[in-house]
Amino acid sequence: NKEQVLRDLERVLAPGGALAFTDIMGADGADERALKDFTDRNATTRMARPSEYADILRRSGFQDVSFCDFSGHLLTYFR
Repeated sequence: NKEQVLRDLERVLAPGGALAFTDIMGADGADERALKDFTDRNATTRMARPSEYADILRRSGFQDVSFCDFSGHLLTYFR
């Protein structure tokens, strides 16, 4: 449960601390059918979206939530 994990991380993070993490995500608005080949090969049924993570992080008490899109590196990674 991603939301519970992020709530727990916020709870134990030192005051003024920061959290950085990576996850392969589908773009906001991406059609789940277009991602199906990838999710089928990678033991997942659905990819999270950046806006979902941002919402979960804010609900969990994190402030200054931001997102860096590194999708430009995917072609190199999957070659």
